[in-house]
Amino acid sequence: MQRTVFGIVSRGAVLGAMLASACCVKCPAASAYTDEIGLMPDAIWQALQDLGKDCGIKHQDRKKMEFETWWIEDIVRRSRGMTKGILFQEYQRRYRIKIKLTEKKYTTFISIKGIFQERPREGNPNASWRKVKPESVDYAAERDFFQKLLQQLAKNHAAQNPPAAATA
Repeated sequence: MQRTVFGIVSRGAVLGAMLASACCVKCPAASAYTDEIGLMPDAIWQALQDLGKDCGIKHQDRKKMEFETWWIEDIVRRSRGMTKGILFQEYQRRYRIKIKLTEKKYTTFISIKGIFQERPREGNPNASWRKVKPESVDYAAERDFFQKLLQQLAKNHAAQNPPAAATA
């Protein structure tokens, strides 16, 4: 699948855990969202820096082209066990996003992987966070972060290339 967003061409590919589990294969990168963008890493790195102002930067290494956010918190609805798909419970979720850039000849390959933790929303407010195996709602957080990255790239591009002023 190929998308063009503000002149940025990307081909999306989600390494689905559903596919890995259907094939009975354990894939450590099954929760990673990957894509390829027709830009060099410098432009993408600047957009990551700008996004980091909102969510915070835990780790960044320009030489290795690795970037990691601080915890981002939200609320998710999950259904588990015998009631899967019928009864839902709300959980506080927090996640960090790890991004790895790999430079290709004319593009940059991006891997976005989330680390997810949760605790029940109701009950003990001091309950400890527990690591969770990602579900579809978690994969959506990785894709959403990629969409934010595309929006930031477009915003940065527009700021560097303002439209020509109309002449009378």
